[in-house]
Amino acid sequence: MAGRWVSTVFLLVIGTFGLIITWRGFRAGEMPFRSDYRGPRPTLDDSPAFFYLLFVVYLCGFSILTVWGALVLFGVSPGLRWQ
Repeated sequence: MAGRWVSTVFLLVIGTFGLIITWRGFRAGEMPFRSDYRGPRPTLDDSPAFFYLLFVVYLCGFSILTVWGALVLFGVSPGLRWQ
């Protein structure tokens, strides 16, 4: 029972914050790409194809995590397996 709540909170938090970061990057015209957040970022002006590719990948990935968290919350899907 406790594992289900941990899975739900983890998936919903990661998915929601990821969607917020993706939306803010889309509104600003630059996407965070590197894990250390330094260096050049793909911008809409410099490389629009790569910018939109990252937007779609981030949007789909974080949406899947958010929906999966909601499904775990309602008991439709199994949660994460914690070792």
